[in-house]
Amino acid sequence: MTELRPADRGTEIVDPAQRGRTLLSDKVIESTAVIAAGEVEAVVDARRVVRRSLPSAAVVVRNAESRISVDVASTWPMPLSHVAQQVRSHVHDRVQALTGLPVAAVDVTVAALVEPEPEVRVR
Repeated sequence: MTELRPADRGTEIVDPAQRGRTLLSDKVIESTAVIAAGEVEAVVDARRVVRRSLPSAAVVVRNAESRISVDVASTWPMPLSHVAQQVRSHVHDRVQALTGLPVAAVDVTVAALVEPEPEVRVR
C-alpha cells in the first residue's frame, strides 16, 4: 500500500486549460517584432538620421491572431523589396515562435534610407 505524504494530499491533476490564462500585452508583442526586425542584416537604427525610433511596430490582436505593422530603416543601396520580404518573414517567424500567437500578416514599410558610415582608413 502506498502511503500519501502531506504534500500529496488534496493534490489533483488539473487540465492545463483550466489552470489559468497566459496574457501578452500588445506592447510585448510590439517589442518582440521590433527586436526581430532589427535582427535583419540591412535594417539599421535610424534615430540619428530621422529623429524617430526605427524599427518600430504596431500590433492589432483579434480572435487570437496578430496583425503586425513594422516600419524600418534600411542601408543604402539595397534592393528594398528584398529587405521588406526578409523583415516580413523574420518578424512573422520570430513573433510566432517566441509568443506562441499566430501571426496573420506582417506589413512592412521602409520608412528611411541610411547611407553606410564611411570606412575610416588608417595609414
